[in-house]
Amino acid sequence: MKIAERNKIIKRIINLLFFFNKSLRKKIRTELDFELIKSINNEISESYPNDYIIFSRNGVGDIYFVASLLKEFKQKHKNRKIIYLTDKPKLVKFISSFKAADIIIADTDFKILQAISPLQKKIEPGKINYLFFPYRGTKKNFVFADSYTNLLDLDLQANRTAPVITNENFENANLEFKKLNCNPNRTIILIPEAVMFDYRVLSSKFWISLANKLLSEGFDVVFNSNNKVFKKYSSTFLEMTDFLAFCQQVKHIVSFRSGICDVLAGVGINNLTAIYPPNLEVIWANKFVFDNLLNKYHEQTGLTEFENIFNIYSLNCNFHRNNINEIIYENNENKLITKILAIIKGNKIDTNKEVIYN
Repeated sequence: MKIAERNKIIKRIINLLFFFNKSLRKKIRTELDFELIKSINNEISESYPNDYIIFSRNGVGDIYFVASLLKEFKQKHKNRKIIYLTDKPKLVKFISSFKAADIIIADTDFKILQAISPLQKKIEPGKINYLFFPYRGTKKNFVFADSYTNLLDLDLQANRTAPVITNENFENANLEFKKLNCNPNRTIILIPEAVMFDYRVLSSKFWISLANKLLSEGFDVVFNSNNKVFKKYSSTFLEMTDFLAFCQQVKHIVSFRSGICDVLAGVGINNLTAIYPPNLEVIWANKFVFDNLLNKYHEQTGLTEFENIFNIYSLNCNFHRNNINEIIYENNENKLITKILAIIKGNKIDTNKEVIYN
């Protein structure tokens, strides 16, 4: 019996036997988790003692930032293979589309590795390298993407390669348009959720109002969300490479700032509007990350703390572009809808601090 399967059974038994002893249950579960982590590390390291073994967060943005640098990484380490681990089998196709990893191993048991908070400073062969943001070494960081470049020990000017979008991907995307009865030339994709930034600052009512306004203007609206409040609208859940082929053909994409935005910007999509929360609140980061790491990215610039943090995450800054619409939400949903409609229609808008073109 695999250790992971055995541990699941043991945890069920422990929950029953020590139902009234929470601290003991937690202690035993922690010991079992460490045992599984050690087992995975030993098994993978012994199987690939001379190769670079990579494990990243399973968000599509994190995967993009790592996988897009792997061709450059391989040029630096030509005699070693790249082994990419993922706990999400559905992401294998996306990872393989970068044409850089030699072997991709997908196993749901790897999910336990997501809980690790390693002090990753230098990538080494023959061990699992946890390429998790933020980079904690001594190399300089200026924007979010630099953390991943430094984790791979590459020059900050290293070239990123986009995932390969095939004819099959476009065929699948075209089938989706037909299924949804949408015209690509007037389709607007709405992406209301995110993992990093706190998307909850915008209510579902905002997205519904925006969708209804777009529909009244003659656009087709497609949500990328499984939230039941949007169930009366068209929605798509294509595999990521198919989704990218879908996005490359639509009129416009409106998204709360998320990892998907990183991927869209990375593949060169221009018709994108990204919405940021008012104070750039993030869901996952703690005070240590902001006070001791992120703010130091721009400590020599003389910018305000807010400007520093915005530049760290700005799509235009990360991808050296100036044509992505980046809106900082200012707690006025009606004003935001008006702004977005103006962008989609191509009307001239005021470039105040709410919309920043870097």
